[in-house]
Amino acid sequence: MPVYAKDVSVLMPGQDVPTFIAHPAPAPCPPERIQWPSHQPPPFAGPSSNPS
Repeated sequence: MPVYAKDVSVLMPGQDVPTFIAHPAPAPCPPERIQWPSHQPPPFAGPSSNPS
């Protein structure tokens, strides 16, 4: 876990007073893995009853 300085200020070009900057935003969470349906057709089961 990174440790940040407590007070961070930056002097932007054209400004006389430094600007206070809060802690940097944390890295975004990784996307959730979504189970997408398969592109394969379901296997053919055939008729469930065989007429005799």
